[in-house]
Amino acid sequence: MRKKKFLFSKIIICIVLVVIAIILEACFHSEEYNHYKEKDKFIIVEGTIVHILNQEEKKKVILEVENLTHSFSDICFKIVGENYDLIYERELINELSINDEISFHTILGYLGDGYVYPIASIEVNGVTYLEFEEGYENLMEYYR
Repeated sequence: MRKKKFLFSKIIICIVLVVIAIILEACFHSEEYNHYKEKDKFIIVEGTIVHILNQEEKKKVILEVENLTHSFSDICFKIVGENYDLIYERELINELSINDEISFHTILGYLGDGYVYPIASIEVNGVTYLEFEEGYENLMEYYR
């Protein structure tokens, strides 16, 4: 009987922890949505790609970009969700390489720990793969 109570207590604790994690994740997405919802806060940035991390299973690519035309607290930028699907379909994933010149829309301002800035448009070596209007709408949908 005592063993059943102990097991039951463990199960309840696990369920409570999972619920708390889900609530915290939802709050963070809401915070990001509120941070990004003002379109005029996005700026065009240019730089040189120095590292590419393609996380296909997470629908995310992270780019490290140096020689930036604006000052950021980090050099990591990400393309996520539907925007990832679009650049994948448009062959950018296969064509990206180190030392490519990149131009993209992102937002200034640091949000959270381990923050990676979002990319809402992207042009690489003079070829546009994602327009800002389309990329911004997809980003807003991702954080809803």
